[in-house]
Amino acid sequence: MSQQPPTSPDTESSATDEIVAQGWLSSSSWILATALVPGVDGVRVSIGNKICYILPDDLIVAHAYESAVPLGSTGLGFGTDPAAIVQLAAGALGVPLDRARLDAKWERIRVRRRPGPALATQREEIEQFSQNAAAYLARNVLSDGRFRYEVDAISGAERGVYEFARHAGATYYLALSYKRSKRGEFGVALSQATRALLSAVEHCGPYACIVREGQLEFGGTALGLLALVQAIEADVPNVSPELPSVAKSLSEFLRSQQKSDGEFQHDFDMKRTAPVDRQYPFYSGEAVLALARYGRFARDAASLDAASRGLRYLVTRGWNFFGNRYFYGAEHWTCQAVAELWQHQPDCDALQFCLRWSEQGDLLQQQGSDAAFDVDGNYGVGPVFEPQLIAVGGRVEGVVGTFEAARQAGVNPFTLARLRSQIERALRLVARHQLGREHAHLLNSPYWLGGVPTSPVNLSVRIDGPQHAGAAAIRYLDATSR
Repeated sequence: MSQQPPTSPDTESSATDEIVAQGWLSSSSWILATALVPGVDGVRVSIGNKICYILPDDLIVAHAYESAVPLGSTGLGFGTDPAAIVQLAAGALGVPLDRARLDAKWERIRVRRRPGPALATQREEIEQFSQNAAAYLARNVLSDGRFRYEVDAISGAERGVYEFARHAGATYYLALSYKRSKRGEFGVALSQATRALLSAVEHCGPYACIVREGQLEFGGTALGLLALVQAIEADVPNVSPELPSVAKSLSEFLRSQQKSDGEFQHDFDMKRTAPVDRQYPFYSGEAVLALARYGRFARDAASLDAASRGLRYLVTRGWNFFGNRYFYGAEHWTCQAVAELWQHQPDCDALQFCLRWSEQGDLLQQQGSDAAFDVDGNYGVGPVFEPQLIAVGGRVEGVVGTFEAARQAGVNPFTLARLRSQIERALRLVARHQLGREHAHLLNSPYWLGGVPTSPVNLSVRIDGPQHAGAAAIRYLDATSR
């Protein structure tokens, strides 16, 4: 099924590194594991008159950073793998592993990368980032309309269980990009991705739904509706004229899964053709946003009402526990829905909820001096972990939604300025670490340029990396151009 990309980059790298400091380093495994700052520190190794330098890029290629101590199923890790350091040193010096481990003299080196030319304005930087991210997705649509779901940009290896929720999210972002730019390659990719989405449509009872391997994908159904609405508005070329009727049926299915209190049932028994009252993270927010978007597009009062009731549940009963004013989850779908509904069914309580959620993000947003590596604009609570760029992109989508609703509500200029600052710093962080010319010497193919990696030292690109931050960038640019 996979279409093989070129095996070597055709883009020259513009990266230039210089060593700015060095100091003693113990050969102890634990010290080797914990002494290096990811993406900044490398190692100078010597045995007699043989010397080699293991640079940060070498450790990134070896997947050595953030891997010494995996943190369960979180996908995060801590420390640099000492075995990888020793293996790199032994290979560079041409000595056995045991000799490198026992006889080598180790020194830590700090490396600084000379920055490339800066773009003229922050707005230009955000615009260019979004265009490059959409181009990444457009290049990586396969002949069957599916995306390369997750790619190790260093080796080109593909992995991950394909989920239509993320496929739909990426399709939605391509539709936003095509509507904004009318670039031909975006239109072709959007057509292919939309057809693949339609191929996953089956029936759950009398209504359309997205199914994978015989099981309902509730998130795929919700975001599939969002993607189809945006594709119709973007005037997607060469796709079935049945898009409006499929979108209508998807909206009816989502409404049929809603309970009297506004919450949604996220499962469906395909044999009994009956909802199953079970909930999973994110799905209700995705359904509320999709119904709000469809309701506004189709002028469908039933969908707008369902979205409003779902939003009310999410910001009230969904957080009905002691201490709820001091804790928040991932509300990026919720806060986009607040903006989507504002002109039709404004909810001041929901806006206040999202303003509080965004204020928490403002408090968590890191400054450039918070760590030895680049964290400016990241959401974090300490200097240890590299920015997780997919999470940053998702969060900033919600802050953009909050900003859009707050402007429409006439919120005070000071609050709007704080929201704008948070959005721009987060988007510029992701833009700085987007795979570009400075990464080209690390990548096995130019196909991966424009991708948003998992972190600055983990160059694995999943399709929701470009999607979240790219969609946030487009919505922010559109909101601030009016």
